[in-house]
Amino acid sequence: MTTALYCFRLCSLCYLLLLNHQIFVSSLSPSSLGNKKIRALSLDVTGTLLATREPVIKSYHDAAHWAQLSNPPSQSELKQGFKIAFRKRCIESPCFGGVEGISGRDWWRTTVAQVLYHANPDVSHSDEEFDRYFRRVYQHFGSPAGYAVLEDARDLLSSLQGASSSSSSSSEKLLLGITSNTPTRHMESVLPMLDNLHDHFSWFACSQDVKHEKPAIQIFDAAYRQAKFWLPDLEKDEVLHVGDSYAC
Repeated sequence: MTTALYCFRLCSLCYLLLLNHQIFVSSLSPSSLGNKKIRALSLDVTGTLLATREPVIKSYHDAAHWAQLSNPPSQSELKQGFKIAFRKRCIESPCFGGVEGISGRDWWRTTVAQVLYHANPDVSHSDEEFDRYFRRVYQHFGSPAGYAVLEDARDLLSSLQGASSSSSSSSEKLLLGITSNTPTRHMESVLPMLDNLHDHFSWFACSQDVKHEKPAIQIFDAAYRQAKFWLPDLEKDEVLHVGDSYAC
């Protein structure tokens, strides 16, 4: 798999991908293997296909007021608390609980509790208060209010769908899939609830399932194995992965 992560908006690739799927990879990366015909396109999710509709910290702050937490933290306190808690939890329990073998919900429950603690260590909340708050946060990011499809990503997917529909051979159609450091919930709930976005894709490799995060080779190998189900003769260097970060 060509695992170079090109950090520019997807619309920049659209005209290349529609040209018989011929991408001159050498013009994009000096370490590439030369001119290759791309037969499968792997996409990241957050920052590439989707973005939160509002800043994450605002959503956490609004949920605190909705839940009527006593002494609710400010947005600046929550920002600091989230930064500490998220980093700590990703080290303690990588891949949103996938490595530890816990559910994504349990991973987020512990993480959100630590967000509140690090936001203001001197304030404690009853179990009832926290349950009310956590459910509100978790519901928000599992609803259409949590995420939006990026406009250029939507345009690209529509263009590729149109090109595939007009293709005379199924072997000429570009195979699309997801390879992402995201919780399983993004694959199973978030993408489907956003205008059935999952229908554009044939494979879904996420870090929580694979128990490895990009840029580890294991998650790309998992994506490649899934892609080969649809294109048995697919070669690794015929797959292009596009994301918004070189690190993940």
